[in-house]
Amino acid sequence: EDPMKNFTLYARKEYGGSDSFDEPIFPGVSSHKLTLRQGHANTFCQTLVRGRDIATQDYRCVSVFLNGEFWYNTSLLEKYDAGYFEERYGIDRSNIVVNNQGGIGEGTEEDLALRREIDAFLDTHDLADRSAYAEFGSLVDMQSYIDFICANVYMDNMDFSESGNVIMWRSRDTGGGEYEDERWRWALYDLDAAGWNDHVYWGIDTQQEKNSFSLQPKFVEQPVNQQPMFQ
Repeated sequence: EDPMKNFTLYARKEYGGSDSFDEPIFPGVSSHKLTLRQGHANTFCQTLVRGRDIATQDYRCVSVFLNGEFWYNTSLLEKYDAGYFEERYGIDRSNIVVNNQGGIGEGTEEDLALRREIDAFLDTHDLADRSAYAEFGSLVDMQSYIDFICANVYMDNMDFSESGNVIMWRSRDTGGGEYEDERWRWALYDLDAAGWNDHVYWGIDTQQEKNSFSLQPKFVEQPVNQQPMFQ
């Protein structure tokens, strides 16, 4: 068995009387769920795009002990959940919908219909039309989508798409906060397949020859430039 196992840590009232960890693990926020996960790309690469219009996970380097025995050194990351978006974006967690890899990460099964609104709009409108493009901007935060694409293409992520291995989030209802506008936004997620040094797989001599927009990724069915929203 692989000793470098991933773990998710939960703060729950039934454990210690609070749904937040007492320790201020990351500056300025209360942590509700944390994940122990290996991978340089999942940590350092996210720091490259902080300040853009995509959610990112903060992290700390930690040592893991189980029952007093040292197991390994790894990274402790924030977990994308309702508590994360409440802390980072000021939305009450009861008003948060998270779509995780096409399913509900936070919310109810009825909230799946909110994600399907995007596909329905794309099926019935031509975004080359300025008015349709403007209307689409009421469903999604276009800058967030652009930053999501740019980050993954620059990092040469071979395992992301618009419909799978992706996290999107929004407020369910409109409120008074900046992000309570019912528009979908994106979170940077699962960068294990960032392929900066993977040019040999495609039979090319250098990474600079690789076109991450049109080259078929290893782990998804469509290149970026063939995915519906990008088109």
